[in-house]
Amino acid sequence: MDRSIIFWEGREKELWNGIKLVQCGGHFDGASVLYIPEYNGQLLTGDIPLVGADHTTVTFMYSYPNYIPLSAKAVEYAKESLDPFKYNAVFSAFGGYILKDGKKMVNFSISRYLDCIK
Repeated sequence: MDRSIIFWEGREKELWNGIKLVQCGGHFDGASVLYIPEYNGQLLTGDIPLVGADHTTVTFMYSYPNYIPLSAKAVEYAKESLDPFKYNAVFSAFGGYILKDGKKMVNFSISRYLDCIK
């Protein structure tokens, strides 16, 4: 195995200068986001959570191509993983972004999502 591959366990892996990988799970167990503390905090999320077209909310899917929603248990796990972090901006896949109140919008979206699927 190449020495540049580093396996890690737990919910967080500190990289440098407070930048962390945060394991959120999702449509696969190891799905992670990148947390950057600079500029009031930023999340680089890929597709878990995915910023919506309105640039104010996020969503969670098990399968985007098949429109299968993520389970409540998986979304609650993601929330627990993200709760300790302060962030203002969220950048996700396909050009999605939230530039202010990111944590507030993610928490609103999680509550709304859970209310709908429970």
